[in-house]
Amino acid sequence: MRVVLLAIVIVAFCFAQLAAIRRVQEANVVSERLMAENAKLMAENAELRTEAGYLNIEDPNKVCVLQLPSLDDLTWRCKVYLPAGNWAFARRELGIV
Repeated sequence: MRVVLLAIVIVAFCFAQLAAIRRVQEANVVSERLMAENAKLMAENAELRTEAGYLNIEDPNKVCVLQLPSLDDLTWRCKVYLPAGNWAFARRELGIV
């Protein structure tokens, strides 16, 4: 009788482990699909930020400039990021009085 009970417990444990393995495999498939979709959305986000003229500041201690599209040939548009304390330099160099 003990042998039969032990066999039933072992079989139940094996089925539980197989079910857990199957759930982990399904979760891995879903995770891979979501990671691929996330990479696609991140690429699209980067493209849209570039189109919109988003200024990506990689180093907050450096000046960052982004040229924007203009409507005619004699107009120049840009976005400029100046670190704290560089406003006087920009006024002198750009001729802003």
